[in-house]
Amino acid sequence: MPGRVHLRDSSPHFVGLVLALLAFALLVLMWAPSAGAAMVVDRCGVEVPDGETAYLSGDLDCSGTGVEGVVLGDHSRLLLSGFALVADPD
Repeated sequence: MPGRVHLRDSSPHFVGLVLALLAFALLVLMWAPSAGAAMVVDRCGVEVPDGETAYLSGDLDCSGTGVEGVVLGDHSRLLLSGFALVADPD
Protein backbone atom coordinates (compact mmCIF):
# COMPACT_ATOMS: atom_id res chain seq x y z
CA MET A 1 0.00 0.00 0.00
CA PRO A 2 1.61 3.29 -1.04
CA GLY A 3 2.27 5.93 1.58
CA ARG A 4 3.01 3.51 4.42
CA VAL A 5 6.46 3.10 5.92
CA HIS A 6 7.51 -0.41 6.88
CA LEU A 7 10.51 -0.59 9.21
CA ARG A 8 11.84 -3.78 7.60
CA ASP A 9 11.93 -1.99 4.22
CA SER A 10 13.52 1.17 5.67
CA SER A 11 17.19 2.00 5.69
CA PRO A 12 19.16 1.21 8.86
CA HIS A 13 19.73 4.94 9.34
CA PHE A 14 15.98 5.60 9.51
CA VAL A 15 15.46 2.81 12.02
CA GLY A 16 18.36 4.09 14.13
CA LEU A 17 16.94 7.60 14.04
CA VAL A 18 13.51 6.37 15.16
CA LEU A 19 15.06 4.38 18.02
CA ALA A 20 17.19 7.35 19.08
CA LEU A 21 14.15 9.65 19.11
CA LEU A 22 12.18 7.15 21.17
CA ALA A 23 15.03 6.84 23.67
CA PHE A 24 15.30 10.63 23.90
CA ALA A 25 11.55 10.99 24.49
CA LEU A 26 11.71 8.36 27.23
CA LEU A 27 14.59 10.17 28.96
CA VAL A 28 12.72 13.49 28.82
CA LEU A 29 9.61 11.91 30.31
CA MET A 30 11.63 10.31 33.11
CA TRP A 31 13.52 13.55 33.85
CA ALA A 32 10.53 15.92 33.74
CA PRO A 33 8.80 16.44 37.07
CA SER A 34 5.40 14.90 37.31
CA ALA A 35 2.46 17.24 37.72
CA GLY A 36 0.79 14.68 39.98
CA ALA A 37 3.66 14.84 42.46
CA ALA A 38 3.10 18.49 43.39
CA MET A 39 2.64 19.34 47.06
CA VAL A 40 -0.57 20.86 48.36
CA VAL A 41 -0.20 23.99 50.52
CA ASP A 42 -3.21 24.30 52.80
CA ARG A 43 -1.70 25.90 55.92
CA CYS A 44 0.86 28.53 56.92
CA GLY A 45 4.52 27.67 57.43
CA VAL A 46 4.77 24.89 54.83
CA GLU A 47 8.29 24.39 53.48
CA VAL A 48 8.60 23.38 49.82
CA PRO A 49 11.81 21.33 49.33
CA ASP A 50 14.44 22.23 46.75
CA GLY A 51 13.26 21.74 43.18
CA GLU A 52 9.70 20.77 44.13
CA THR A 53 6.43 22.31 42.95
CA ALA A 54 3.58 23.18 45.31
CA TYR A 55 0.18 24.74 44.77
CA LEU A 56 -2.37 26.51 46.92
CA SER A 57 -5.61 24.63 47.47
CA GLY A 58 -7.45 27.78 48.60
CA ASP A 59 -6.88 31.33 49.83
CA LEU A 60 -4.31 31.38 52.64
CA ASP A 61 -4.21 34.22 55.19
CA CYS A 62 -1.15 33.98 57.44
CA SER A 63 -1.30 37.57 58.73
CA GLY A 64 -1.03 37.84 62.50
CA THR A 65 0.08 34.21 62.93
CA GLY A 66 3.78 34.96 63.41
CA VAL A 67 4.55 32.23 60.86
CA GLU A 68 5.91 32.75 57.38
CA GLY A 69 3.37 32.04 54.67
CA VAL A 70 5.29 29.51 52.56
CA VAL A 71 9.04 28.88 52.53
CA LEU A 72 10.42 27.98 49.10
CA GLY A 73 13.65 26.01 48.67
CA ASP A 74 16.13 26.50 45.82
CA HIS A 75 14.46 26.24 42.40
CA SER A 76 11.09 25.36 43.95
CA ARG A 77 7.83 26.87 42.72
CA LEU A 78 4.51 27.85 44.25
CA LEU A 79 1.53 27.85 41.90
CA LEU A 80 -1.15 30.17 43.23
CA SER A 81 -3.80 28.58 40.98
CA GLY A 82 -5.95 31.72 41.20
CA PHE A 83 -5.87 31.83 45.02
CA ALA A 84 -4.33 34.50 47.27
CA LEU A 85 -1.52 34.24 49.82
CA VAL A 86 -1.52 36.95 52.49
CA ALA A 87 1.21 37.37 55.13
CA ASP A 88 2.64 40.05 57.40
CA PRO A 89 5.06 42.39 55.58
CA ASP A 90 7.71 41.68 58.23
